Amino acid sequence: MEQELPLLVVATRNAHKTGEIRAMLAGKWEVKDLSDYPQAPPVDETGVTFTENATLKALSASRCIPGVLLADDSGLEVDVLCGLPNYPKGEWFDGYGPNGPFEEYFRTAQVFRAREIPRRGNTSMNIFLNYVSWPLYAAGNLHRLPGGYDAVFCFNTSPVLMCWPAIRSLTSRSPCGTAPITRSTLRKWPSRPLYSWPTRPVCPRPTPCCWSPSAS
Repeated sequence: MEQELPLLVVATRNAHKTGEIRAMLAGKWEVKDLSDYPQAPPVDETGVTFTENATLKALSASRCIPGVLLADDSGLEVDVLCGLPNYPKGEWFDGYGPNGPFEEYFRTAQVFRAREIPRRGNTSMNIFLNYVSWPLYAAGNLHRLPGGYDAVFCFNTSPVLMCWPAIRSLTSRSPCGTAPITRSTLRKWPSRPLYSWPTRPVCPRPTPCCWSPSAS
């Protein structure tokens, strides 16, 4: 008599993912997923981390499905290095000022902000100081980033010296000393479109990535 296998329910409706897990556990577990349980509600993935989202999925499914549940979550882990918002008039946005805040979250991305000289009044001197100050402050704030980046994306307006902190981060904050970098440049705002170009990856790995945009 064939022995009944224990049941494992994967908290997903991704048939490909279920198939992979079923193949790994063949002969040891009977594997089903949420497509077998239409009463399982969709889950709002409001967690900040992969672990939090996986926990939300598991807890939601456990309320209507008995037995052993497996849940996971995946995606890109993104850190952002940018300035304090003051564009285009050079006036601080509500809630921001010369004293920060310098760390916050935008959805699931952790945002690190560096100081800069605002382009107040849009005079030639203030615009120059704004362009020059942010790359210098940003480069001095690279030590605040967690590091271990597998890729870097840099968005910069003209001049392209805003790429400097992103390039420095390749050697100071990425594994094995370097990582792929993609630079996206706004040539002339707003009448010219963005153009971007990647460099040749030297140490390519899938995730996470660091986005290092310009100050403005």
